[in-house]
Amino acid sequence: MDVIELTSLLGNIGKFFGAIAVVVTLIYLATQFRQNNNAITGSMEMEMEMDFSREVTAWHSRITADPELIKLYDKGAQNAQMSGAEKSRYVWMMELGGASDLQVFNNPVIPFAATAKGVPQFFGFTIR
Repeated sequence: MDVIELTSLLGNIGKFFGAIAVVVTLIYLATQFRQNNNAITGSMEMEMEMDFSREVTAWHSRITADPELIKLYDKGAQNAQMSGAEKSRYVWMMELGGASDLQVFNNPVIPFAATAKGVPQFFGFTIR
């Protein structure tokens, strides 16, 4: 084997190991990217849950601070007879408090029905 062949062989071996190093580096970077993405997503979800918890706590504080709202809340929770104004106030109190559609619409005090197309109706308003 002469010097030219040896140089060519060493060059090819170097290219081979260089290509392997590039592939390993790309795999490492993809793994790091995925882990970082998962960490950011988890952090955002936790922050949203904490924000929701703070909002619910503030909403509960507002209700418990007002005896009239406590009575209205109890009436709605017990499905007691309510006037139209009380029903409206109860619905808005629940909506502003962050009650989900499922919680509000499963309460028989609040008029809710599905139309023929399956679009929910809420006090005559279409909900989308």
